Amino acid sequence: MFNSYSFRHTAIKNLLAEAARFDKATYMTATPIEREYVLEELKHLPICEIDWPHLQEVKIRSRQTSKPAQYIVRECRKVLDNDLPYNLHIFVNSVEFIAKVIDLAKLTSEQVKVVCSTSGDNGEQNQRKLGREYPIEQPSDPVRRINFYTSTCFEGCDIYDEQGVTFIVSDGSKSNTLLDISTLFTQICGRLRDSKYKGEIIHVYSTTKYSREVTLDEFVASTKSVLAEAVSYADEINQLSEATRIKTLSKIKYINEQYVRIEDNRLIVDRNLANMDIVNFKICRHIYRTYVNLTDELKRNGYTITRQTFSEILEKIEDKANARVTFKELFDEYHRLKTT
Repeated sequence: MFNSYSFRHTAIKNLLAEAARFDKATYMTATPIEREYVLEELKHLPICEIDWPHLQEVKIRSRQTSKPAQYIVRECRKVLDNDLPYNLHIFVNSVEFIAKVIDLAKLTSEQVKVVCSTSGDNGEQNQRKLGREYPIEQPSDPVRRINFYTSTCFEGCDIYDEQGVTFIVSDGSKSNTLLDISTLFTQICGRLRDSKYKGEIIHVYSTTKYSREVTLDEFVASTKSVLAEAVSYADEINQLSEATRIKTLSKIKYINEQYVRIEDNRLIVDRNLANMDIVNFKICRHIYRTYVNLTDELKRNGYTITRQTFSEILEKIEDKANARVTFKELFDEYHRLKTT
């Protein structure tokens, strides 16, 4: 509900209001978010944590690269050209990314399966991006050597492939592909139900290029300040007499305040939207900003990490075998790796 709140807040608020009418209601999740960011309507409820026995440890093979698409292209060609005994299941929330990989890797429709949204205009746009020769399929359709999934399959979706290897792609240049480690990332790890490789996930990512000038603490403080101003503004308007308030609100074509909306001729402050801003900032501009931040977050959520250090020179040579590498480039990279 939290992850969908920004674009479905009316439906979610109605659901929460309806559930409150029952004597008993239980909200269950396999991937709880941090307590301070839980939806305001649920914060008062007691929390019961189930301690599952015999949990399987998941190892993350972390692969940092400046070119995630090219990295996946190489993995696809490696499987196909060498007829390796496993299939790739690639989770990335970008149809453009998928179309690019299909094109660069020269994948045929017999080799690839794509599962993404088919609803409304999104479905038509997605099919157009992929091309008619690559029809959008269902999660239950037979697996291929190369399988792609967007966010429509990140949760509540069972995929069966004993030879399936899971790749998660986080492209720093596309914020919609950056995942909250505690929720969506963890959900993806459980999609392949019967794979003999499900104890290991390959996470291919590039760091974001966002400015480092604003820290997470500074953003949180700023958001709380804006929220306080919104509360003050709403209180001021709501204290007017009903007739004056209705007349005043009718003259406001739009609310020029964050986190405020009109509901039943009153101004309502939505703290959930402020929490969403903080979580999104944390994901895009903090967690994925550096390798250290990302590994810290993965470890905090119980993952074991095996590291492959990012090398600009290796990528340069892999892209072009006869590429020239100067002594200065080698020394600069040596210094960077030695000091980081």
